Amino acid sequence: MAYDWCSAVCHYDEDLEPHRSLLFACLRIGYRRFNTFPTQITILSPHHLRMIPLVFSSKDEGVIGDFLCAWCAYPAMNGFGDLSLHTGRLVDLAHLQRFGSRLQHLVFRALGRMKHTDFEKVGLSKLIALMDRIEDEAMFRAPELRDFLLDALGSSEGRRVFPLRYWKIAAELAARDRHFLSPDLPKMDLIRLLEAEFEWEKLTWWMGAVWTSVLSVDVVEGQMEDIVGSTKLVVRHNSDAATAIGDLVKISSQLALGAQHAEKLQSILENEPDRSGGPHHP
Repeated sequence: MAYDWCSAVCHYDEDLEPHRSLLFACLRIGYRRFNTFPTQITILSPHHLRMIPLVFSSKDEGVIGDFLCAWCAYPAMNGFGDLSLHTGRLVDLAHLQRFGSRLQHLVFRALGRMKHTDFEKVGLSKLIALMDRIEDEAMFRAPELRDFLLDALGSSEGRRVFPLRYWKIAAELAARDRHFLSPDLPKMDLIRLLEAEFEWEKLTWWMGAVWTSVLSVDVVEGQMEDIVGSTKLVVRHNSDAATAIGDLVKISSQLALGAQHAEKLQSILENEPDRSGGPHHP
């Protein structure tokens, strides 16, 4: 009902500013009790989309959260596609003084229903600033962000600008989901690019993600040789790599499903000498 009140107000007057308090009250009555998205909602109308400038300019995390509840209820609903047209407003939320757990959760859910390419015009650095406001890393372990994060890390800009935090999150996601990198395991093109750019720390986490998947799927022999070679390379260049990759594999608990591959990995981690001495290419 509160949702319909907003529509009625928007239909009544072209200028929404005089009705700011009433519209925000309708949103608060209808959605403030939701920490995520409501299970049932009326389809967004052009009237509701007119509220976007008013809501986001309020800088009120409660009002913005209420509107995100209405805006993002279903990915297939009419009006949801307009979310990708307002990425500039979304990334600007990173500058809010207050960014509580409710808004963090709502922004996370919104990102999970978008593509990283939606943010190309505003720049991935601004997207990262927004994601950095999500303090609870447990949120990132939810499946909603899987494809978004994988595609972002694999993009040419994302590979350069995403900090280690998100490579580690991707690796931990892989450790908890053996199908994380399917169907294009193990993304050897990305591995080769990271090697060429001497990104040994990022490659450490990515190889950890690859191994947690390798231990539970069939990998052709030639591909396995490439994975082993890249693992030896990153262990030589990053003294922390053996521990990081080993810990991820333990988390995944997939050793029993790929004993042959597990033995190869164990041999690399135990016997490959550390010749790091700073970043360099063999």
